Parts: sequence; C-alpha cells; structure tokens
Amino acid sequence: MQRVKIALTLARLLNYLHDRKYLIRNFAPYHIVVDQDFTPIMYEFGLLVGGVLRNKISASDFRLAPYGYIDGSLVTHGPDTFTVKSDVFAFGILLVNLISKRVVVDTRDRDDAINRWVLREFKSGRSVVHQTLVGDPGFDPLDGTIITQLAIQCIEDKPKKRPNMKEVIECLETLRVVQEHDKEVNSFYRNNSN
Repeated sequence: MQRVKIALTLARLLNYLHDRKYLIRNFAPYHIVVDQDFTPIMYEFGLLVGGVLRNKISASDFRLAPYGYIDGSLVTHGPDTFTVKSDVFAFGILLVNLISKRVVVDTRDRDDAINRWVLREFKSGRSVVHQTLVGDPGFDPLDGTIITQLAIQCIEDKPKKRPNMKEVIECLETLRVVQEHDKEVNSFYRNNSN
C-alpha cells in the first residue's frame, strides 16, 4: 500500500507541474525522500524548466536525469526534444523500482537496463510485482497486473504512445488497494488540496 501511495503522490506532483508547463528533467529516486507516513517529498528541482521560469532547453544542455531514468529518445534526438513524456518515462522507471524492488545499475549495457528487463520479464496478464510485496495489506493480483502494464506504457520506446500524468493518475486510482485504503493512500492529497 505504501508503494502505491508513493507512486500516486508523485504522479500528482508531476501532473501539477506539467499542467503549469514545467518539465522536471531529473526525476529519479535520488531526489525524493519519504516521511514517516510514506509521503514522498521531492527536494531537488535544479533542472526544472518552463512555466514562469521561462527558460528553455537548448541543444547544448545535456544535463539530464541520472543514468537509467533518461528517456532513450533523447539520446537519439537530443536534449531539446525533452517533453512531458520524458518525465513520464522517468516516472515509469521509478514505478518499476517500486513494484519490482529492482534498482537501476549503471552498466551502460542496454540489455541490462531496467526498462529492457521489465519488457523481457513481462508476460501478458502477469505482473512483475516482487513476491515480498504480494503479502502487503490490500494487495490484489489484478492490481499487480494493472500497475505492471502501466509501468510498461510509461517506458514505451515511442514517447507519443506513453500516457500523460493525468492518465497515469486515473489508472492508479482504479487499483483495488487505492479503493479499499482510500483514507490512508489519499491522506496527504486531501490535507493539502484546500
């Protein structure tokens, strides 16, 4: 339940920023802490662009997310092609981290990349949720399949095929664990949306 709460809260943060025309560019677990209630707090916005900042990404600006969280299309097309879908890719990798307990390892071997691993492991209708999480309160096997499919959609090679963060939130909100533990999962959101 806590991992879904973390994912949902971060998805809402990204959606909020994207709605205001901001791009994060370095969305990764290295810039997130979790408080005693499992509420994630993103504390590093050093590569934030857009919105009222009115700054833009130039082709010479190669400062991006840490290895493993960088959208592969940026390598091919350059950093000036960074869009909200690049942040969605990074969120998808973080989602894979949360559900599979796998971490990104900098091997520079494309076959070892976590996005390639999840595509190899995923079989239609199955989940990559780690066995130790299956016993969590409120876990439903259908949630595992849904959240795995969502992660795979977020890390799709073609950015245009990825969902936006509003669609990610809508998907996460359909999970049974969110429905059954609404008060705990949405406590931060309700307390801070007034």
